[in-house]
Amino acid sequence: MYIKVLKSIEKDLVFSDKKDEDDFYYLVDENRSIDDFKPKKTLISEMEKEGLIEAIEKETKRKYYKVGKEKKPFSLISIYEITDKGYEFLKNKK
Repeated sequence: MYIKVLKSIEKDLVFSDKKDEDDFYYLVDENRSIDDFKPKKTLISEMEKEGLIEAIEKETKRKYYKVGKEKKPFSLISIYEITDKGYEFLKNKK
């Protein structure tokens, strides 16, 4: 799974957290197209702790909008980059 995440970052996909209840991220491109791969939030945290990736931008405060009387959450967007250690990991796995 690490390689899939790293390859997704190489393709400039951003991580979208649509709801706090979800245990995964949506991967989205600049056209807002959603990738089929949905990595677990715990996997991304693990990769950060291992130093393979780092967040260069990470929204942490969720905002909401109203549709009628219902409140709906905006997605939290995170952008990651691959660290030198991550590139080394990719190189060794090819």
